[in-house]
Amino acid sequence: MLANKPKRPALMASVIWSRWAFEIVLAAALLTVALARVDLRDVGTSFANAQYGWALLAALIYALSRVVHSIHWQFYLKKVGRVPLASLVGTFLIGNFVDNVLPARIGEIARLQIVANRYGLSRAGIIAGRATEVLVDGIAMAILLIIAIALLPSAIAPAGLLWIVASVAAGAFVALALLSRMLPADLADWPMLEWCPARLRSAVTGGWPAFRDGLEALRNTRLLAVVLGLTAIGYTMETVMFWTFGLAFHLGLPLPSYIGVVVAVGVVRTVPITFQNIGTYEVVLVAVLSHEGATSDAAFAYAVATRVFVSLFITTMGLLAMWMMRVRPHDLFALRRGKGEPTPTP
Repeated sequence: MLANKPKRPALMASVIWSRWAFEIVLAAALLTVALARVDLRDVGTSFANAQYGWALLAALIYALSRVVHSIHWQFYLKKVGRVPLASLVGTFLIGNFVDNVLPARIGEIARLQIVANRYGLSRAGIIAGRATEVLVDGIAMAILLIIAIALLPSAIAPAGLLWIVASVAAGAFVALALLSRMLPADLADWPMLEWCPARLRSAVTGGWPAFRDGLEALRNTRLLAVVLGLTAIGYTMETVMFWTFGLAFHLGLPLPSYIGVVVAVGVVRTVPITFQNIGTYEVVLVAVLSHEGATSDAAFAYAVATRVFVSLFITTMGLLAMWMMRVRPHDLFALRRGKGEPTPTP
């Protein structure tokens, strides 16, 4: 009977292929929905009439936004350890590239591995810093929703729903920020750990100080103000970038309309349904831009152009960063103990 059971690698491969097949079918269905609303000849005309000088400006803004995001990340790691900004920019670009070619947000792991292996930072601290970044991005998204309510009352969803989402996000953020300030510096005397196996207890107590350091942006009011400001700058640059692309494709929409685009794209990125959000991205952007007054044909051309541009930029800059930093694929999976990480207990 044991011989009839599938081996674990074969089972995992089957699960992965099944997921890929599902995502391919779903992406094809979503693209079909998007294409059903447009005339491909008019889409081609939009590309022919586009002013690509604006697209070059958008490229410059996008490149600068990658530097801002890296500065942002450096502040989240402020108490975990020091990493040169140039290395963080390169690591950020490599992580984006890995996400662009592999599923399941593997780029997050790539970023963690490069920083931990090269600079000896604790993985627990890096993960806590990333968790804090997600929380701060959540409150920034809530602020964007409030701005969307004020400037574009019907652009994204009913105002009542937006107020609920914004209020829940803001409330959760405040609660977690307050909770982070009450965390103990040491878990050695925590009663719950007495019931854990020795190896797990050693890992938790050893990694806890670094994890707590990774939450410093939540616990330090001045640092929190800095990261919130950098988050606002990042979202502003993204809004201007999308607006500049809109000028390239003659969408004729005012700058505030692209706040809705940024919110919609942020939601699509946060909750990926298909690989690289193929189909999802196009359907959502066409819906949002059409609601704001753009034609479906121009909106679809805009969605395709922004996707191609971002993908080409990420691929080119990611490969360049890997070459300059001499990062090999093996480096993304090698495990080396970071600073403050406990030695496993036998």
